Amino acid sequence: MSALRFFAPAAGWAVAPVRRRVLAQLRAWNAPLDEEVAHAVEVVVSELVTNGVVHVGGVLTIGLHLDGDRLMVEVCDSSDRTPRMRAAADDDESGRGLVLVQALAHRCGTQSVRGGKRTWAELRLGSSRTTAGDGVFSEGGRPRRSTTVTPGPCW
Repeated sequence: MSALRFFAPAAGWAVAPVRRRVLAQLRAWNAPLDEEVAHAVEVVVSELVTNGVVHVGGVLTIGLHLDGDRLMVEVCDSSDRTPRMRAAADDDESGRGLVLVQALAHRCGTQSVRGGKRTWAELRLGSSRTTAGDGVFSEGGRPRRSTTVTPGPCW
């Protein structure tokens, strides 16, 4: 298992460098990344980080955990507010991020941790990946479904 933790400011300009750092690290670990998987990782990382930028601010802790073909991406922030999916209108400029994460991830969710929360997504890389998400983000404030399998708390 390979793991990395790093910090990033919760600022719009930081999303692209975080995304590039994540992909560079996965390539350094020789993770099974084809173009489609790399794009899915980029979208998931961008959306999780952007959620922290828009709704929290401060400093974000980014965590990567690679175990074989399973990648866990987590973003920890200082807010205890659980992210909520919402129905975005056709002309809304935001409101689709968690829907995208849920569609691309094998599993996803949030967990309260001391000093805030962790929002995470697990992606399957390589030939074992699936297209159907199994997310647990809440709709209208209620969890869609619960899960007991999550990575450890933010460092």
